[in-house]
Amino acid sequence: MGCLSRAVNRLQNLHPHVPYYSISYSGNVRRSSSHSFVTTPIFYVNAYPHLGHLYSLLLADAASRFDNMRITSPPSLFTSGTDEHGQKVQRAADSVNISVNQHCDKVSQAFRNLCSEFTISITDFIRTTEERHDVAVGDFWVSPIPILPPSSIP
Repeated sequence: MGCLSRAVNRLQNLHPHVPYYSISYSGNVRRSSSHSFVTTPIFYVNAYPHLGHLYSLLLADAASRFDNMRITSPPSLFTSGTDEHGQKVQRAADSVNISVNQHCDKVSQAFRNLCSEFTISITDFIRTTEERHDVAVGDFWVSPIPILPPSSIP
């Protein structure tokens, strides 16, 4: 199994709740539908990016690029972003004597800069404080969600 295939395999192990890829023993990546979606965790802004954040980003980027090389259309959607809520974020801002908004802006920009510095090709970077995030979450919670009986879950 090649390095890229191992990276994609590792990504699948890190994010088992994202069933968009199946990895065969030969290292082939297959889409489970006509579209693919790769995401990282949304990173908390209580601290600046570190090696663990970069690791997640690089693995997701490798999976997205590999998929885009193999299947021409539509391209995979690769998302990442920052979570800007919580007491830890408030405490981090207080510790440097700046407002929460200023702190979130600085740290979120540091995550974007990290992506740029390592040429990580994110399709969409979202912040949980953006209006479009609020709208999407609101739509999600008012939409009916099908509940599967336990016997139908493999």
